[in-house]
Amino acid sequence: MALWLAAIDRGLVVLPDQVTDAYRNDFALAFVKQSKALDPDWPTANPNPIDGAMDNALNAAFSEALGEIHARGDLLDVEDDFDFGSPAEDWEAIAGRALRTIERPPLTKLLAPTDGARQLAERSYVDLSIAELAEDLAAWTKAWALPRGQLSAELAANALQLWLSPAACNGADGAVRVLSSDPFVARATRYVAIRVGSSNVGMAA
Repeated sequence: MALWLAAIDRGLVVLPDQVTDAYRNDFALAFVKQSKALDPDWPTANPNPIDGAMDNALNAAFSEALGEIHARGDLLDVEDDFDFGSPAEDWEAIAGRALRTIERPPLTKLLAPTDGARQLAERSYVDLSIAELAEDLAAWTKAWALPRGQLSAELAANALQLWLSPAACNGADGAVRVLSSDPFVARATRYVAIRVGSSNVGMAA
C-alpha cells in the first residue's frame, strides 16, 4: 500500500476524475494484489521492482477494479483501456520512498526496541540477587531505553524493591522519579520484578 500511495503522490498513477473517494480503495487494493502477483519477490529479494512490473500491475489493477465496481452495479464512465508507463528510475525512486515509509523510524525503535525486549525475555532470573539484577537492569536501560531513562544500579535496586515489596523499599522517591520520567523503563522494571517474583514463588513451591 505504501508503494501505491507513493505512486499517487509522485504522479505515476492518476485516478480518473470519476473515481470518487468511495472507489479509491478498490483501485488501491487491486494494485496491491496485482503488484504482488507480477513481482512477488519485491521488496524482500530486491529493493527495486522488476522493470515494467509495476506499470503492468497498474494496468491490470485498473481493469480489475473497474470490473468489480461495475459488477456491483456502480457504473463509472471510465474507458477500460489503460496504458501506464514510467521510467524504471521513477519506480526505483518511489520504491525507496515507500520502504522508508514503512520502516520503523529511530524514535519508534527507542520506544519499542524489540531486540532489547527479547534480551529481557530470554534472561534467566533464577538464583540472582537484587544487586545482580539491578546491575543488569541498569546496563540494559543505558543500552536500550530512551536517553533520559538512566538507572544507576542503586536506583534500579530500589525500583525492583518498589515492585517486589513496597513497604521494604528504601529510597522510593528517587526510584519513582526515574520510573515516572520514562514509561518504557518503568514497564521493563516491572517486567523484571514480576519475573523475579514468579521465580521466587516457583522456588518456594
